[in-house]
Amino acid sequence: MQSKQLASLPMAFTWADLVDALAEERGSLAELARSLTEVAPASAGLSLDPLTVERGLRRLRKRGNAEGDKYGRLLLRLFGVPGALETWARWMGQYHSRLSDLPTAMRRDQLRLWDRPPISESTVSIWVHIGLAGLANREREVEALERRLALARLLAKRAPSAARLELALFEAALAVDAGEREAAAGLLEAAAGLLDDAALDGDERACYFARIQDQRAYRVARGWREERWRLGEALELYAAIPEAGPAFVRFRRAHGVAWCRWRMGEVEAARAAVERAVAAAGDGGLRRPRCMALTLRGLISGEPGDLERALRIAEEVGDERLVERVRRYSSG
Repeated sequence: MQSKQLASLPMAFTWADLVDALAEERGSLAELARSLTEVAPASAGLSLDPLTVERGLRRLRKRGNAEGDKYGRLLLRLFGVPGALETWARWMGQYHSRLSDLPTAMRRDQLRLWDRPPISESTVSIWVHIGLAGLANREREVEALERRLALARLLAKRAPSAARLELALFEAALAVDAGEREAAAGLLEAAAGLLDDAALDGDERACYFARIQDQRAYRVARGWREERWRLGEALELYAAIPEAGPAFVRFRRAHGVAWCRWRMGEVEAARAAVERAVAAAGDGGLRRPRCMALTLRGLISGEPGDLERALRIAEEVGDERLVERVRRYSSG
């Protein structure tokens, strides 16, 4: 379903698009003007004449991606953005979305087109900031990463639970990479609490649960060479992810199980699991997960062909961190 909906993703969004979408929800521009007149607080100084308000909305339509006037600010404050637009924005910021697999340059261009009014003046922009922070992390642009994270944190106070959940998982991953295990643990527990509260459908909830379990396992498994018990605990976390469900969830479970079994010396079990990971990533058309699955299969089997294929995918996606990882494994 997501693939069909992504096909209608607009390249950019203007004030005219916002006004037209809100007017369509209410039946006409005149009805939108009347609704705005009825709900606007007296402090807004809005005219009580719907025709005057309608003329103001027509002027707003011509502002393109310029900063919004008082009508634009009121529309966003009182009516927000259309539901479909919020869904598209969420997909643009989610790690497990199909949009995350776009080549880095293409994804950056798409996000920047949305990093303008009216989107940038709404709470929906938190997803754009998270998406751009993820790209900055892939490309090791520390200053851009910190700037986008700061903007996302400011918006998180008014953002829905799903956005705060995405932000918590991203920051937890950064904390683990930085060796800040206690901070990562706190962020992951916060993410688990947000998952309980977030209004998500079954597939979305399953994807977030799989990501929380993966990050918990990744945190636990650090230092497994010195403390072998960590592998067993990580395996239990991966095994708790459902075997059925969206392709991303099936990949996440199988890949984690394969890695743990391989490190535990259970090569045949690892091979069976990694084949499931490769298949799940292929079923979902997930390029970055498929790259990771092929890399692990190459390490387990010792076949250089898988690592070569993984490197091509990483280079095509333009993920510098992923390219570096595959090259490191390829060189032994």
